[in-house]
Amino acid sequence: MNQKTDLETGLNVMKTKREQFRVEIRKEKLQKIIEGKRHLQVEDEEGDEAEYKAMTKEQRALIIKEKSGNVKRLLDEESFKELLNEVRILRKTLVHCDESETRVFIQTGCVPHLIKLLQPMYDRFPDLQVEASWIIMNIASGDTQETEFLVRVNVLPALAELLLSPTERIVEHVLGALANIVGDSLNLRDIVLDTKGVLPGLLVLLDRYSKLSVKVKRGVIFLASNICRGEPYPPYEQVHPMLEYLIGILPITEDEQTLNDLLYCLGYLTAGEKNEEKIEMAMQAGLAKAICSTLRTDWSIELLTPAVIFLGQIAASDANEHGQKLVEFDILKKLSELLEHSTKSIRLDTLWVISNIIASCAQNMQPILSSSLLQSMISMFERELNKNVIYELVKTLETLARVLQPRALLRLEEELEFMGKVLDCCATKDKEMINLVLDLLETMLESGEILKENGMGIEENPFAQRISKTRGVQNLEKLQTHKDDEIYDRVYALIDRYFSCLLYTSP
Repeated sequence: MNQKTDLETGLNVMKTKREQFRVEIRKEKLQKIIEGKRHLQVEDEEGDEAEYKAMTKEQRALIIKEKSGNVKRLLDEESFKELLNEVRILRKTLVHCDESETRVFIQTGCVPHLIKLLQPMYDRFPDLQVEASWIIMNIASGDTQETEFLVRVNVLPALAELLLSPTERIVEHVLGALANIVGDSLNLRDIVLDTKGVLPGLLVLLDRYSKLSVKVKRGVIFLASNICRGEPYPPYEQVHPMLEYLIGILPITEDEQTLNDLLYCLGYLTAGEKNEEKIEMAMQAGLAKAICSTLRTDWSIELLTPAVIFLGQIAASDANEHGQKLVEFDILKKLSELLEHSTKSIRLDTLWVISNIIASCAQNMQPILSSSLLQSMISMFERELNKNVIYELVKTLETLARVLQPRALLRLEEELEFMGKVLDCCATKDKEMINLVLDLLETMLESGEILKENGMGIEENPFAQRISKTRGVQNLEKLQTHKDDEIYDRVYALIDRYFSCLLYTSP
């Protein structure tokens, strides 16, 4: 029997299933990260925060009522100097208010007047717009009721107008407000997407990215990430113009918070319906080089998690050249280092990436065979304690055995001597693990039969001979006492076909 039959089809099915599993994990982790970032903090440069923080609710309520009334009056009177002072005091008070206090402020009717201050006719008062946009951003960081209120009073056109304001503090606040509105719900996301000026303004900021301050950069990527997230994903024709900018930004981004949002954003842009086409477009835009050159093995777990899963998503695509591109850009050394990471999930996800890359490189395995990657994998048997990681390790080796030609597989076993270590995994009572080990064993023994039958000077199955020199046969014999009939039958068939003569002649 030739184990190479339907190899390419089988490997692509394997890659797809594993990719879907990891996307589910990615989404679960992402939701926790996003929920923890809804409330954006902007430092008050005047340093008098303690005074307002120490106020009681009653004191804040009096200030809110008084200043809210003054805002409308002073705006009508065009007393902008006094108006600035009143809005500033409002902002400093509101930043310490809880949701119930914020609702009291909303009920004063002051918010529409603040939105009016964001219109172009007041651009000549940038300090006033800084304070007004700051209050709007803080309201947007509240619950759904407050966020939907802002949309109802038509805040979005005003925010879109100020996206390209020459005053960075205004842009920072506008980005924060939009990101929080978008992040509140899919419905609000779609409303923001359809707001004139939002996407064009965001694209301009992405084009100017290298010239922006760190805080504005964070806001730009946070907004882009929130726009692209959530299922169903937004229409790809709306968001795909961001793709090339984001890929170009990846290698020059050092701020951890921004890089985290950027990695997830790229993950969203290549997920969902027609994800194969999306990944293809991203690869053509230079994604492989960008992600491989940017990835650092000493990153925090918050960065490595989306980065490694994103690599696996690329390698899991049906187009094998994508996995091959990752190899071309020297990803193997970094993956080898990640196998020694202290965090279990990173080791687990790294093995999944490696398995998909192996499947992608079936027609040209030499770069993988020439690297230190396989040696690093085998050394994991000596130190790895987590059974899920061991299972993924054996699964990756099973993929490797299916891909390699029989003679290459034999050379690899002779060099690394891994079959004895794999068969030691049969000591577990875990049925899934045992069946996986038997899958790998069958693949290797069938390769041995091919070598024997091809008349290449090999008279006996070389893998059966090597296994007999380890504890492998004894481990198989012990499995004949396993209570599961399927395992018993599989082991009996293996011993009968490949080892019966050896057992019969043993003392």
